[in-house]
Amino acid sequence: MAWHRADSCSRRLIGIDGFGPILSSAPALRVQQPQRFACGRDLSAWIGLAPKPNSFAGKVWLGAISKKGNVYLRRLLINGAQAVLNSKRAKTDPCIARLLDTKPRLVVTITLANKMARIAWAVMVRQTAYQTDFRRDPAAA
Repeated sequence: MAWHRADSCSRRLIGIDGFGPILSSAPALRVQQPQRFACGRDLSAWIGLAPKPNSFAGKVWLGAISKKGNVYLRRLLINGAQAVLNSKRAKTDPCIARLLDTKPRLVVTITLANKMARIAWAVMVRQTAYQTDFRRDPAAA
C-alpha cells in the first residue's frame, strides 16, 4: 500500500473501474515502458487477452485467445473484470447488459478485461488520470 500511494502511475490507474490497489500497482511494476507498445491491443496481446490473428489470402480471422503472456496480470485483470460484472454498474450499463444478453458470461469477462488493459495502456502512456465518459446515453449527447 505504501508503494501504491507513492507511485504516481499506480495512483492514476486506480481510477479505472475494476482496478484496486493490487491491480493498479501490478501494471505499474510489470510494464516499465508502456511506450514500447504501439497501441493498447499490443499490450493486451502481450498479457494474453487479445485473440490471435490468422490470415489467409488477404483475409484476417481472429482466432482463440492464446493465453500466452503475463499470467499474473491476466489473472488480475480477469478478477477485476469479474468484480465490475458483479457490481451495480453491470446492470445499468447498456453496453455490458447487451453483451451479457448475447454472449456467455466468461466471454464478456475476457472482453472487459481486454478493454481494461487497453485503458490502462492509454493511462500509462498519456500520464493522465482516467476520465469516465458520462455521455453513454444518446439522449444526453
